[in-house]
Amino acid sequence: MSQWFRAAPEFKHQSAVVGGKKTGSDINLYKLFAERCFALLRAGGHCGIVIPNGIYKDLGATGLRSMLFDHTQVDSLISLSNEKFIFEEVHHSFGLLFLNFVKGGCTKSLRATFRINPREAIAADDFISFVENPANFIELSAELIGAMNAETRSVLEFRSATDVAIVKKMLAFPPLGKKLEGVWNLKLTNEFHMTNDSKLFHTEPGATRLPLYEGRMIHQFSAGQAPPKYWIEETAGRAGILGTRAKAGSAERLGYEVARFAFREIARSTDARTMIASMLPPRVFANHKLMVARPESMSGPVSLYVLGIVNSLTFDFVIRQQVASSVSMYAFYQMPVPRLKEADSKLQSISARSARLVCTSPSFDELARECGLKSHQDGATDPTERARLRAEIDGLVAHLYGLSEAEFAHVLASFPLVPEPAKVAARNAFRDVQRGLIS
Repeated sequence: MSQWFRAAPEFKHQSAVVGGKKTGSDINLYKLFAERCFALLRAGGHCGIVIPNGIYKDLGATGLRSMLFDHTQVDSLISLSNEKFIFEEVHHSFGLLFLNFVKGGCTKSLRATFRINPREAIAADDFISFVENPANFIELSAELIGAMNAETRSVLEFRSATDVAIVKKMLAFPPLGKKLEGVWNLKLTNEFHMTNDSKLFHTEPGATRLPLYEGRMIHQFSAGQAPPKYWIEETAGRAGILGTRAKAGSAERLGYEVARFAFREIARSTDARTMIASMLPPRVFANHKLMVARPESMSGPVSLYVLGIVNSLTFDFVIRQQVASSVSMYAFYQMPVPRLKEADSKLQSISARSARLVCTSPSFDELARECGLKSHQDGATDPTERARLRAEIDGLVAHLYGLSEAEFAHVLASFPLVPEPAKVAARNAFRDVQRGLIS
C-alpha cells in the first residue's frame, strides 16, 4: 500500500523537494486525508477538517502546504492544545488543527490563532465563542510566510501583531544557510548515528579513545552538563569522519581536534528554553542529535558570536514559534542572523562575553587565546557574573536586531518558565546598551 500511495498521481502532493532533497516520503494518514479532501472538492468547494497541527509546520508536509497555498484559498488555521480535552479520546499532549479552505485560486493571506500552551487551553464549551471573536486571530500574509521559510513555507506560531512586527525586523538579515561573499558562512554537519554506528561505541574510556558527546551533555554556554556514556577509538572515529580519505597516523588536523559550535536537535517549544547551544571542547566526537559547525567555516571569535546570538532570548523567541520537538538543520539554516565581519565591534562585543562564559576549563585554553583571553582563568565561573554576561548578551542582541524596548519586553514575557530576575536583568541590560553603558 505504501508503494502505491507514493506512486499514485492522486497523491502527488505528499512529498516535495527541499534543499535538493526529497522530503515527506513517509506515509501518514492525516496527510493522505488532507489531499483526498482537496481532490474531492469541486472548484469553489469548501473544506473544514480537523487534523494534527504538523501540516502547517512539519518539513514532511511541505508538499501539502504548496497545495494549500498555491491551489486553495486558506481561510483560517485554528491550532489548539487538547489539555482540556476538546476531544476526550485524544491524548492531551496532541496538537490539533482546525483547517478551513476553498478550492481554487491561491492564498494571499489567512487568519490564524495558536493556543499551544496548556495555560491557554480552551474548554470545549467555550470553543464556539472563542472562534467567533475576531480579536483571537491575527492576519498572516503569504508574503511573510514565504519570507521566513521560502522553500517549506511553514507557518510560525504567531500570537499577536507584535510577534509579526518583531519577525519582520529580523527578516532584514540574511538566513544562516544563504551563502554570502566577503563574510563567514556557516556549514553544519553531524557525525555518529546512535544506532547505525553503535558498533564503534565503547562503554569504558581508554588511552586511545575519545568521548562521544550527546545532547544531554550540553546546555547554553556549557559543555559539561553530564558525563559521557560512550567512547570511540580515535582511529575509528577519524575514519568515520573522513571516510575513504582517512589515513592512519595522518597529521591532518580535523574538526574534532578543535573547539566547535554545536546545538541540540531535540528542542521543545514548551520548555523554559528551546534553543540549546554551546561550544564542544577539542578532541571529542558528537552523535547525530548534535548539529555541529564545521570549524573551517567559522573562526573561534565568529563561532562565539553565533553562539551568543542563538542562545539569546530574541533568537529563541522566533525559533520556538516554528518547532514542536526538534530544531532540524534545515530550520536552523532559515533563521536570520546579522552576518557581521570579524573585525566589527558589535561582533567582538558579543563574542568576548560568550568566550568568558564558555572558556572555563583548560580544554578551552586555545579558544580563549584566540578570543583575546589569556586562558580559561579569565573565564566566568561565578553564577552572578555569568548571569550578568548573559543578560548583557541578550541586551546587545535585541539592539542588533533593531527591537524597541516594548518589543523586547514582549519577547521576555513570552518565556513563562524563565526566572523573573533573569528577565529583569536582560531588560536592564537593554536599557544600558541604549544609554551607551554597555558596548
